[in-house]
Amino acid sequence: MIDIRSGVLGSNIHAYTDEGRARKAQFHRDGRVFLKSLALALELPPGSFEIRNNTAGPAVSGEVTLHAKHLYVQLYESAVRRGISILYRSCESQKDYVGGQNHFASPQTLAQSEAEQAKFLDACRKLMLEGIANARQRVVA
Repeated sequence: MIDIRSGVLGSNIHAYTDEGRARKAQFHRDGRVFLKSLALALELPPGSFEIRNNTAGPAVSGEVTLHAKHLYVQLYESAVRRGISILYRSCESQKDYVGGQNHFASPQTLAQSEAEQAKFLDACRKLMLEGIANARQRVVA
């Protein structure tokens, strides 16, 4: 299933203090592990996706992003809500940065059970199919 480590279960991610910088670095490391394991669980072929880190400034968590041909998934902590969130949506290509409708999940919820992870994986698969259909429709139109 998906590898969910403590860095994506944390909160108050910033780089104002030594402790905060350590939490932020852990979030970025563990976020990459999470997204790599997600790509593996979704059976995304090597080279068909990229994982990017944007560490941003000291006041925020930054983002860790998986961008596949038809799926966009991003981990971040909102400035108005504590705790890491998962934003995920369909996309038409790896050049599509707008994509379909945003959906949200919580790493804490996914960490509760394999059933929750299976639901999330199914939702991601459906969004990939949506991205494929949207890309085909655009080509035909």
